[in-house]
Amino acid sequence: MKNLTDSPSAKNLVDEFFQNKQGIEASEARNKEILVELTRLSEGEPAQIGNHKLTYVERKGSVSYATVVKEHLPGLDLEAYRGKPSAYFQLK
Repeated sequence: MKNLTDSPSAKNLVDEFFQNKQGIEASEARNKEILVELTRLSEGEPAQIGNHKLTYVERKGSVSYATVVKEHLPGLDLEAYRGKPSAYFQLK
């Protein structure tokens, strides 16, 4: 493992990464609050707001294929159906 502890540019990039992450999380939280307030203002009804529409969306839940296989095909080997692996760097 390469040690970049003493690299000012690496430290700056890490700091920027986590500041951006906090900003994204704060924006997502604020957007949830905004949607709640818009829903309150529209009294739970769809609404036209300038060039934008506030609409209620409901989707069906996803099927848990793992549960289906476990309950109905307990001996099935799924390795032949496994997709390609993914690889990436993560920063913690």
